[in-house]
Amino acid sequence: MIAYDPVELVRAVAIGGGFAGRHPADLVEFIRRVPDGAVLTIEASMRAVTPMNAIGIALGTHVRVGNEDNLWRHKGERMSS
Repeated sequence: MIAYDPVELVRAVAIGGGFAGRHPADLVEFIRRVPDGAVLTIEASMRAVTPMNAIGIALGTHVRVGNEDNLWRHKGERMSS
């Protein structure tokens, strides 16, 4: 018989305008409240990607990295993937 040990997966999405803000204190508080043993992934968009991912990595979480909606050349001009 195979034993099944479920793991809680949690994702913090710091895109602003909703429940989770882009302020580092919001992210630190979210991380503090994640249950022990859960796997946490941090996700952000636009200018918040670099600082939020840096904080997430420093605090030992997983981070989502994608360039499809986060890289820009000049103001208002998207970079192609």
